[in-house]
Amino acid sequence: MTQVFIKPAECIYTSLYGMRSGSMHYDVDIANSSSNVPVHASVAGVINKAVGGCSNNGSIGNTCNGGYGNYVIVRHNIDGKTYDTLYAHLQSISVSVGQTVSQGDKIGVMGNSGSSTGQHVHFEIYEKARVSQSEAVDPMPYLNGDKPTLTTILMMELGQRLQLLRKQMCSKMLDMKLSVNLKLADDTKCMVKENMQLMELYSIM
Repeated sequence: MTQVFIKPAECIYTSLYGMRSGSMHYDVDIANSSSNVPVHASVAGVINKAVGGCSNNGSIGNTCNGGYGNYVIVRHNIDGKTYDTLYAHLQSISVSVGQTVSQGDKIGVMGNSGSSTGQHVHFEIYEKARVSQSEAVDPMPYLNGDKPTLTTILMMELGQRLQLLRKQMCSKMLDMKLSVNLKLADDTKCMVKENMQLMELYSIM
């Protein structure tokens, strides 16, 4: 199809569509550390959902709004076909359901709400009305030929490796902590046993 979508926010891609740390990542992530970074409608359409209520202090596993945090879904009609775009982890939302937006209109501010580890926008594209996240398609072919730089790709790979290393280190630390706790438990049993023996000996005397 003709590429009519635009990148919803300015800055770098930090994660692409595809497998990530053993699970499927159904979107692209675009990050920017500046304050009040606007998020724009990728294509003209109508606001289908505008769901808020989450604090802008996200963390992995945060379940606010299913982990999406504050998010917006825009419904588009392109050449007679329906598309949905989803913009998640917003700090704030600037639109309401039923509102018509033009391509590039501000729909919110990039944030860190929901299941998120830093300020970014999570961007999904659906080639029909969205029903479930598993139906999302790779946004990159739609983004006006936009491509992540080699540096970005290398940084993403490094980030994924660091995340895996952190998990491995945490696992080892838990094993070490368990071993220490077991050792302490054994030492405590020995002390109790010794004290009981001393008490018995004292009572005999």
